[in-house]
Amino acid sequence: MMKKQLFLTLIFLFPTISLVTAKSNLYVSVLIRENYIVGAKNLPTGLYLWQGDTTWNHIGWKNLPIWSIDTASENPDYMFVAAGNGALRTLDGGQSWKITTDWRVTEVSDVSIHPLDHHLVYIATSYGIWKTTDGGESWRESNNGLNPTFTQTIQCDASSLQRVIAGGEEGLFLSTNQGESWKPTGPLPVPVKDIISNRQTPRLWLAGTEKHGVLISRNQGKTWGTAEGDIQDQTIYKVTIHQNNPKLMAAGGYQTGVFISRDGGQTWKQNKKGLKTLDIHGLAFDPNEKQRLWIGTMGDGVYFSEDFGKSWNYAGLSGALVSDMKFITR
Repeated sequence: MMKKQLFLTLIFLFPTISLVTAKSNLYVSVLIRENYIVGAKNLPTGLYLWQGDTTWNHIGWKNLPIWSIDTASENPDYMFVAAGNGALRTLDGGQSWKITTDWRVTEVSDVSIHPLDHHLVYIATSYGIWKTTDGGESWRESNNGLNPTFTQTIQCDASSLQRVIAGGEEGLFLSTNQGESWKPTGPLPVPVKDIISNRQTPRLWLAGTEKHGVLISRNQGKTWGTAEGDIQDQTIYKVTIHQNNPKLMAAGGYQTGVFISRDGGQTWKQNKKGLKTLDIHGLAFDPNEKQRLWIGTMGDGVYFSEDFGKSWNYAGLSGALVSDMKFITR
């Protein structure tokens, strides 16, 4: 009798629990330089949280250029941003911030928190790579094997604490020992603008390049091939992979509009219709809406599409150059 009562209790309890789903919030980092009027009340540069429609909430310091955002996979309140004056950290979801680097570290272009250990964080800068193993309390250079040291982007491998891939003006570099040393991987010299991996399919990586389109690796970054078609010679600032559907990809860059692939990078279709500017610097698939893709433009704010680029809806931040966008689940 007790087993039957327990079974009935679980039947009523678990459907209630399954209806509670986590919501992902969209954060974007922007630089306000268009439509700026001296002496007027202008939008501040920095980090924004989307509130709905065309409404955004500014978070953190005003007028601080932020180029990249990352958060701990198990704690959305723990966040790092890459900024012009260093690496900034918040432990309370953006209510307060701390500059964790010192005077030696400036012009930080990207940040990557390791999904397996949030104390391990890497930053890419104009002067090389720095890392922390204590959540930003101390930093040290990690440039052994990098030549030149200028680094644009960096991404941790979600399947391994040891592996991390970086990209810069000479190409892609791989470390298999937590950044203690680096070796070239992929075609050289091909300037790399962005790197992304798929956590559900950790062997799949994309890289956006200058005038060489998109590079694709299907073996965890060991070797790379070039995406074919109209995307092949483009300058790509940002690439992304749908986390729940690795066959769905997007890329955007200088005068490209948005390129979409539905077959894992085998073919790409370019979409330009309905966009006032074709310069794209931010991309994100919406985990809350299956058909929605977000883009950040260079000077015309944020848009989203409900049909993967066939048509676009304006989402605000007029005059903003969007440098990064990221969904954070709460």
